[in-house]
Amino acid sequence: MSLAYTNQGSRSEKNIRWIYIAHTFGMPRTGGERYNHLLIETIQRTGQDVRILTDEAIPRFWRSHFILYNFWYCTHWRKFRGCRLIVDHYMFPRLVLFLYWLKKRTSVSVVGIVHHLYWNWFYSGPRFLSAFMKKAEACFIRRFNCLLVPSHCTLQSIADIVDPPPVAGIIPPGTDREFRGELTRGSTPKSDQCRLLYVGMLHRRKGIDALLRAMCLLPAAISLTAAGQGHRRYEKWLRRKVKRWSIEDRIRFKGHLNSQELDRLYRQADVFVLPSRHEGFGISLVEAMRAGLPVVASRICTLSELTDEGRSALLVPPGDVRRLADAICRLCADDDLRIRMGEAGRKRAQATLTWKQVESEFEAMIQKWKGMFL
Repeated sequence: MSLAYTNQGSRSEKNIRWIYIAHTFGMPRTGGERYNHLLIETIQRTGQDVRILTDEAIPRFWRSHFILYNFWYCTHWRKFRGCRLIVDHYMFPRLVLFLYWLKKRTSVSVVGIVHHLYWNWFYSGPRFLSAFMKKAEACFIRRFNCLLVPSHCTLQSIADIVDPPPVAGIIPPGTDREFRGELTRGSTPKSDQCRLLYVGMLHRRKGIDALLRAMCLLPAAISLTAAGQGHRRYEKWLRRKVKRWSIEDRIRFKGHLNSQELDRLYRQADVFVLPSRHEGFGISLVEAMRAGLPVVASRICTLSELTDEGRSALLVPPGDVRRLADAICRLCADDDLRIRMGEAGRKRAQATLTWKQVESEFEAMIQKWKGMFL
Protein backbone atom coordinates (compact mmCIF):
# COMPACT_ATOMS: atom_id res chain seq x y z
CA MET A 1 0.00 0.00 0.00
CA SER A 2 1.39 3.37 -0.99
CA LEU A 3 0.36 6.50 0.87
CA ALA A 4 1.18 9.88 -0.63
CA TYR A 5 2.60 12.63 1.58
CA THR A 6 1.00 16.04 1.43
CA ASN A 7 3.52 18.11 3.38
CA GLN A 8 7.24 18.48 3.93
CA GLY A 9 7.37 16.65 7.26
CA SER A 10 9.41 13.56 8.06
CA ARG A 11 8.93 10.67 5.66
CA SER A 12 9.62 7.93 8.15
CA GLU A 13 6.80 5.44 8.69
CA LYS A 14 7.27 5.90 12.45
CA ASN A 15 6.57 9.64 12.27
CA ILE A 16 3.20 9.51 10.53
CA ARG A 17 0.71 11.23 12.81
CA TRP A 18 -2.43 11.23 10.67
CA ILE A 19 -3.93 9.33 7.75
CA TYR A 20 -6.90 10.93 6.01
CA ILE A 21 -9.14 8.41 4.22
CA ALA A 22 -11.50 9.79 1.61
CA HIS A 23 -13.02 8.91 -1.74
CA THR A 24 -10.99 11.59 -3.50
CA PHE A 25 -8.77 14.55 -2.67
CA GLY A 26 -8.58 16.94 -5.60
CA MET A 27 -9.70 20.48 -6.24
CA PRO A 28 -12.67 21.05 -3.88
CA ARG A 29 -15.94 21.53 -5.78
CA THR A 30 -18.39 21.69 -2.88
CA GLY A 31 -18.53 23.39 0.49
CA GLY A 32 -18.14 20.01 2.19
CA GLU A 33 -14.98 19.21 0.25
CA ARG A 34 -13.50 22.61 1.03
CA TYR A 35 -14.36 22.06 4.69
CA ASN A 36 -12.45 18.75 4.75
CA HIS A 37 -9.49 20.16 2.83
CA LEU A 38 -9.18 23.10 5.21
CA LEU A 39 -9.08 20.73 8.19
CA ILE A 40 -6.22 18.73 6.63
CA GLU A 41 -4.32 21.91 5.74
CA THR A 42 -4.77 23.20 9.30
CA ILE A 43 -3.33 19.99 10.76
CA GLN A 44 -0.36 20.33 8.41
CA ARG A 45 0.25 23.89 9.55
CA THR A 46 0.57 22.65 13.13
CA GLY A 47 3.68 20.72 11.99
CA GLN A 48 2.10 17.26 11.95
CA ASP A 49 2.45 14.74 9.12
CA VAL A 50 -0.69 13.95 7.16
CA ARG A 51 -0.97 11.28 4.49
CA ILE A 52 -3.89 11.07 2.09
CA LEU A 53 -5.35 7.69 1.15
CA THR A 54 -7.92 7.78 -1.65
CA ASP A 55 -9.46 5.30 -4.07
CA GLU A 56 -6.54 5.82 -6.44
CA ALA A 57 -4.35 3.74 -4.11
CA ILE A 58 -6.69 0.74 -4.41
CA PRO A 59 -6.70 -1.58 -7.46
CA ARG A 60 -9.86 -1.26 -9.53
CA PHE A 61 -11.03 -4.81 -8.83
CA TRP A 62 -11.16 -4.15 -5.08
CA ARG A 63 -13.22 -1.02 -5.68
CA SER A 64 -15.93 -2.88 -7.60
CA HIS A 65 -17.99 -3.75 -4.49
CA PHE A 66 -18.03 -2.41 -0.97
CA ILE A 67 -17.38 -5.90 0.48
CA LEU A 68 -14.21 -6.21 -1.61
CA TYR A 69 -13.33 -2.63 -0.66
CA ASN A 70 -13.55 -3.49 3.04
CA PHE A 71 -11.61 -6.72 2.53
CA TRP A 72 -8.73 -4.87 0.85
CA TYR A 73 -8.44 -2.50 3.80
CA CYS A 74 -8.64 -5.37 6.29
CA THR A 75 -5.69 -7.11 4.63
CA HIS A 76 -3.63 -3.93 5.15
CA TRP A 77 -4.75 -3.15 8.69
CA ARG A 78 -1.22 -3.38 10.13
CA LYS A 79 -0.23 -0.30 8.12
CA PHE A 80 -2.54 1.80 10.28
CA ARG A 81 -1.10 0.85 13.67
CA GLY A 82 0.38 3.82 15.51
CA CYS A 83 -1.50 6.31 13.32
CA ARG A 84 -4.51 8.51 13.90
CA LEU A 85 -7.21 8.31 11.26
CA ILE A 86 -9.51 10.97 9.89
CA VAL A 87 -12.35 9.34 7.99
CA ASP A 88 -14.80 11.15 5.75
CA HIS A 89 -18.25 9.77 6.54
CA TYR A 90 -18.83 9.60 2.80
CA MET A 91 -16.81 6.36 3.01
CA PHE A 92 -19.86 4.63 4.50
CA PRO A 93 -20.56 1.77 3.80
CA ARG A 94 -17.20 1.15 2.15
CA LEU A 95 -15.27 1.14 5.44
CA VAL A 96 -17.83 -0.14 7.92
CA LEU A 97 -16.34 -3.65 8.17
CA PHE A 98 -12.76 -2.40 8.11
CA LEU A 99 -13.23 0.02 11.01
CA TYR A 100 -14.92 -2.70 13.05
CA TRP A 101 -11.97 -5.02 12.30
CA LEU A 102 -9.38 -2.33 13.03
CA LYS A 103 -10.85 -1.22 16.35
CA LYS A 104 -11.01 -4.83 17.54
CA ARG A 105 -7.28 -5.33 16.92
CA THR A 106 -5.70 -1.95 17.64
CA SER A 107 -6.15 1.14 19.77
CA VAL A 108 -6.08 3.44 16.74
CA SER A 109 -7.95 6.71 17.33
CA VAL A 110 -10.44 7.69 14.63
CA VAL A 111 -11.94 11.11 13.92
CA GLY A 112 -15.07 11.07 11.78
CA ILE A 113 -16.21 14.02 9.66
CA VAL A 114 -19.99 13.71 9.31
CA HIS A 115 -21.80 16.27 7.16
CA HIS A 116 -25.09 14.36 7.08
CA LEU A 117 -26.40 10.81 7.45
CA TYR A 118 -27.16 8.52 4.53
CA TRP A 119 -29.55 5.81 5.66
CA ASN A 120 -32.67 8.02 5.63
CA TRP A 121 -32.36 9.23 2.05
CA PHE A 122 -29.95 7.03 0.13
CA TYR A 123 -31.85 3.84 0.77
CA SER A 124 -35.42 4.79 -0.07
CA GLY A 125 -36.45 1.26 -1.01
CA PRO A 126 -38.00 -1.45 1.20
CA ARG A 127 -38.30 -0.66 4.90
CA PHE A 128 -36.23 -3.64 5.98
CA LEU A 129 -33.32 -2.41 3.84
CA SER A 130 -33.59 1.09 5.29
CA ALA A 131 -33.66 -0.35 8.82
CA PHE A 132 -30.62 -2.51 8.07
CA MET A 133 -28.64 0.44 6.69
CA LYS A 134 -29.63 2.54 9.71
CA LYS A 135 -28.09 -0.05 12.04
CA ALA A 136 -25.02 -0.37 9.81
CA GLU A 137 -24.48 3.38 9.79
CA ALA A 138 -24.87 3.52 13.56
CA CYS A 139 -22.25 0.77 13.86
CA PHE A 140 -19.95 2.77 11.58
CA ILE A 141 -20.28 5.94 13.66
CA ARG A 142 -19.63 4.06 16.91
CA ARG A 143 -16.11 3.28 15.65
CA PHE A 144 -15.24 7.00 15.83
CA ASN A 145 -13.51 8.31 18.95
CA CYS A 146 -14.84 11.77 18.19
CA LEU A 147 -16.86 13.56 15.54
CA LEU A 148 -16.63 16.80 13.62
CA VAL A 149 -20.02 18.02 12.40
CA PRO A 150 -21.17 21.26 10.70
CA SER A 151 -24.39 21.86 12.63
CA HIS A 152 -26.42 21.01 15.72
CA CYS A 153 -29.00 19.39 13.45
CA THR A 154 -26.44 16.92 12.12
CA LEU A 155 -25.40 16.05 15.67
CA GLN A 156 -29.04 15.56 16.67
CA SER A 157 -29.63 13.20 13.74
CA ILE A 158 -26.59 11.19 14.89
CA ALA A 159 -27.86 11.11 18.48
CA ASP A 160 -31.15 9.68 17.18
CA ILE A 161 -29.40 6.49 16.02
CA VAL A 162 -26.33 6.37 18.31
CA ASP A 163 -26.99 6.77 22.03
CA PRO A 164 -24.78 8.15 23.38
CA PRO A 165 -23.01 9.63 20.34
CA PRO A 166 -19.21 10.00 20.27
CA VAL A 167 -17.72 13.23 21.58
CA ALA A 168 -18.44 15.85 18.93
CA GLY A 169 -17.18 19.25 17.90
CA ILE A 170 -19.57 21.52 16.00
CA ILE A 171 -17.86 23.85 13.54
CA PRO A 172 -20.03 25.29 10.74
CA PRO A 173 -18.55 25.90 7.28
CA GLY A 174 -17.64 29.43 6.25
CA THR A 175 -17.96 31.66 3.24
CA ASP A 176 -15.78 34.44 1.89
CA ARG A 177 -18.36 35.63 -0.62
CA GLU A 178 -19.15 39.32 -0.08
CA PHE A 179 -21.55 41.52 -2.04
CA ARG A 180 -20.67 45.14 -1.41
CA GLY A 181 -22.78 48.07 -2.43
CA GLU A 182 -26.32 47.99 -3.74
CA LEU A 183 -27.28 44.86 -5.62
CA THR A 184 -28.89 45.69 -8.95
CA ARG A 185 -31.15 43.02 -10.37
CA GLY A 186 -32.46 44.87 -13.38
CA SER A 187 -36.14 45.67 -13.78
CA THR A 188 -38.44 44.47 -11.05
CA PRO A 189 -39.96 41.20 -12.29
CA LYS A 190 -43.65 40.47 -12.46
CA SER A 191 -45.07 37.05 -11.64
CA ASP A 192 -44.37 35.87 -15.19
CA GLN A 193 -40.85 37.35 -15.34
CA CYS A 194 -38.82 35.91 -12.50
CA ARG A 195 -35.32 34.43 -12.52
CA LEU A 196 -34.88 31.52 -10.13
CA LEU A 197 -31.48 30.26 -9.02
CA TYR A 198 -30.45 26.88 -7.62
CA VAL A 199 -26.86 26.25 -6.50
CA GLY A 200 -25.82 22.78 -5.36
CA MET A 201 -25.17 19.23 -6.44
CA LEU A 202 -27.59 17.68 -8.90
CA HIS A 203 -28.69 14.96 -6.52
CA ARG A 204 -31.98 13.59 -5.25
CA ARG A 205 -30.99 14.59 -1.71
CA LYS A 206 -30.96 18.21 -2.87
CA GLY A 207 -34.54 18.03 -4.18
CA ILE A 208 -33.67 19.30 -7.66
CA ASP A 209 -36.20 16.84 -9.12
CA ALA A 210 -38.98 18.43 -7.05
CA LEU A 211 -37.93 21.88 -8.26
CA LEU A 212 -38.10 20.79 -11.90
CA ARG A 213 -41.57 19.34 -11.30
CA ALA A 214 -42.59 22.65 -9.73
CA MET A 215 -41.40 24.45 -12.86
CA CYS A 216 -44.14 22.63 -14.77
CA LEU A 217 -46.73 24.35 -12.54
CA LEU A 218 -45.24 27.84 -12.80
CA PRO A 219 -45.97 30.50 -15.46
CA ALA A 220 -44.14 29.82 -18.70
CA ALA A 221 -41.84 32.86 -18.51
CA ILE A 222 -40.34 31.96 -15.10
CA SER A 223 -36.84 30.61 -15.72
CA LEU A 224 -34.46 28.54 -13.62
CA THR A 225 -30.67 28.46 -13.62
CA ALA A 226 -29.13 25.43 -11.91
CA ALA A 227 -25.43 25.69 -11.03
CA GLY A 228 -23.70 22.49 -9.98
CA GLN A 229 -22.84 19.00 -11.09
CA GLY A 230 -23.97 15.55 -10.07
CA HIS A 231 -23.69 11.90 -10.95
CA ARG A 232 -23.76 11.51 -14.72
CA ARG A 233 -26.67 9.08 -14.72
CA TYR A 234 -28.81 11.28 -12.51
CA GLU A 235 -27.96 14.39 -14.50
CA LYS A 236 -28.92 12.64 -17.73
CA TRP A 237 -32.16 11.51 -16.10
CA LEU A 238 -32.94 15.11 -15.12
CA ARG A 239 -32.28 16.36 -18.64
CA ARG A 240 -34.56 13.68 -20.09
CA LYS A 241 -37.33 14.73 -17.70
CA VAL A 242 -36.88 18.38 -18.62
CA LYS A 243 -37.22 17.51 -22.29
CA ARG A 244 -40.22 15.23 -21.70
CA TRP A 245 -42.00 17.96 -19.71
CA SER A 246 -41.28 20.51 -22.47
CA ILE A 247 -39.58 23.00 -20.16
CA GLU A 248 -36.08 22.83 -21.66
CA ASP A 249 -36.34 26.43 -22.93
CA ARG A 250 -36.81 27.63 -19.32
CA ILE A 251 -34.05 25.58 -17.64
CA ARG A 252 -30.33 26.26 -17.85
CA PHE A 253 -27.87 23.73 -16.43
CA LYS A 254 -24.61 25.63 -15.90
CA GLY A 255 -22.46 22.87 -14.39
CA HIS A 256 -19.61 23.67 -12.01
CA LEU A 257 -18.78 27.40 -11.93
CA ASN A 258 -15.92 29.39 -10.49
CA SER A 259 -16.42 32.03 -7.81
CA GLN A 260 -16.73 34.97 -10.22
CA GLU A 261 -19.35 33.19 -12.32
CA LEU A 262 -21.35 32.32 -9.19
CA ASP A 263 -21.21 35.94 -8.03
CA ARG A 264 -22.69 36.99 -11.35
CA LEU A 265 -25.55 34.50 -11.02
CA TYR A 266 -26.33 35.61 -7.46
CA ARG A 267 -26.51 39.22 -8.64
CA GLN A 268 -28.73 38.44 -11.63
CA ALA A 269 -31.24 36.19 -9.85
CA ASP A 270 -34.51 37.29 -8.26
CA VAL A 271 -35.29 34.30 -6.01
CA PHE A 272 -33.05 31.57 -4.62
CA VAL A 273 -34.53 28.07 -4.26
CA LEU A 274 -33.05 25.20 -2.20
CA PRO A 275 -35.62 22.36 -1.90
CA SER A 276 -33.27 19.89 -0.15
CA ARG A 277 -34.67 16.75 1.44
CA HIS A 278 -31.62 16.49 3.71
CA GLU A 279 -28.82 18.99 4.24
CA GLY A 280 -25.67 19.06 6.35
CA PHE A 281 -25.44 22.84 6.45
CA GLY A 282 -26.54 24.71 3.30
CA ILE A 283 -23.68 27.06 2.45
CA SER A 284 -25.25 28.10 -0.87
CA LEU A 285 -28.32 29.32 1.02
CA VAL A 286 -26.11 31.51 3.23
CA GLU A 287 -24.35 32.92 0.17
CA ALA A 288 -27.71 33.70 -1.45
CA MET A 289 -28.88 35.55 1.66
CA ARG A 290 -25.61 37.50 1.71
CA ALA A 291 -26.43 38.53 -1.85
CA GLY A 292 -29.78 39.88 -0.68
CA LEU A 293 -31.85 37.18 -2.37
CA PRO A 294 -35.19 36.09 -0.92
CA VAL A 295 -35.21 32.35 -0.33
CA VAL A 296 -37.61 29.47 -0.85
CA ALA A 297 -36.31 26.39 0.95
CA SER A 298 -37.39 23.14 2.56
CA ARG A 299 -38.59 23.09 6.15
CA ILE A 300 -35.85 20.81 7.45
CA CYS A 301 -33.82 21.26 10.61
CA THR A 302 -30.64 22.69 9.11
CA LEU A 303 -32.27 25.19 6.77
CA SER A 304 -34.77 26.26 9.43
CA GLU A 305 -31.80 26.95 11.71
CA LEU A 306 -30.14 29.18 9.10
CA THR A 307 -33.23 31.18 8.17
CA ASP A 308 -35.99 33.07 9.89
CA GLU A 309 -39.20 31.64 8.44
CA GLY A 310 -41.55 34.31 7.17
CA ARG A 311 -38.92 37.06 7.42
CA SER A 312 -35.92 35.93 5.36
CA ALA A 313 -37.34 32.80 3.72
CA LEU A 314 -40.47 30.90 2.81
CA LEU A 315 -40.18 27.28 3.94
CA VAL A 316 -42.18 24.38 2.51
CA PRO A 317 -42.32 20.66 3.34
CA PRO A 318 -39.55 18.77 1.50
CA GLY A 319 -40.79 17.12 -1.68
CA ASP A 320 -44.11 19.03 -1.72
CA VAL A 321 -44.15 20.23 -5.33
CA ARG A 322 -47.42 22.16 -5.11
CA ARG A 323 -46.42 24.19 -2.05
CA LEU A 324 -42.99 24.80 -3.54
CA ALA A 325 -44.58 26.25 -6.69
CA ASP A 326 -47.01 28.35 -4.62
CA ALA A 327 -44.18 29.83 -2.53
CA ILE A 328 -42.20 30.73 -5.65
CA CYS A 329 -45.27 32.36 -7.22
CA ARG A 330 -45.90 34.34 -4.04
CA LEU A 331 -42.40 35.81 -4.06
CA CYS A 332 -42.38 36.51 -7.78
CA ALA A 333 -45.70 38.33 -7.54
CA ASP A 334 -44.87 40.52 -4.52
CA ASP A 335 -42.08 43.06 -5.11
CA ASP A 336 -42.16 44.44 -1.56
CA LEU A 337 -42.02 40.97 -0.01
CA ARG A 338 -38.96 40.08 -2.07
CA ILE A 339 -37.17 43.25 -1.01
CA ARG A 340 -38.04 42.83 2.69
CA MET A 341 -36.99 39.18 2.75
CA GLY A 342 -33.79 39.90 0.85
CA GLU A 343 -32.75 42.60 3.33
CA ALA A 344 -33.68 40.48 6.35
CA GLY A 345 -31.72 37.53 5.00
CA ARG A 346 -28.71 39.70 4.24
CA LYS A 347 -28.56 40.94 7.83
CA ARG A 348 -28.98 37.44 9.25
CA ALA A 349 -26.25 35.96 7.03
CA GLN A 350 -23.64 38.47 8.20
CA ALA A 351 -23.18 36.38 11.36
CA THR A 352 -21.85 33.46 9.31
CA LEU A 353 -18.19 32.55 9.81
CA THR A 354 -15.55 33.24 7.18
CA TRP A 355 -13.18 30.45 6.16
CA LYS A 356 -10.40 32.20 8.09
CA GLN A 357 -12.51 32.01 11.23
CA VAL A 358 -13.28 28.35 10.51
CA GLU A 359 -9.54 27.72 10.32
CA SER A 360 -9.11 29.23 13.79
CA GLU A 361 -11.90 26.99 15.08
CA PHE A 362 -10.13 23.98 13.57
CA GLU A 363 -6.87 24.91 15.31
CA ALA A 364 -8.64 25.01 18.68
CA MET A 365 -10.34 21.68 17.94
CA ILE A 366 -7.02 20.02 17.05
CA GLN A 367 -5.62 21.10 20.42
CA LYS A 368 -8.60 19.46 22.12
CA TRP A 369 -7.98 16.26 20.17
CA LYS A 370 -4.41 16.20 21.45
CA GLY A 371 -5.70 16.27 25.00
CA MET A 372 -8.25 13.54 24.26
CA PHE A 373 -6.27 10.81 22.55
CA LEU A 374 -2.92 11.96 21.19
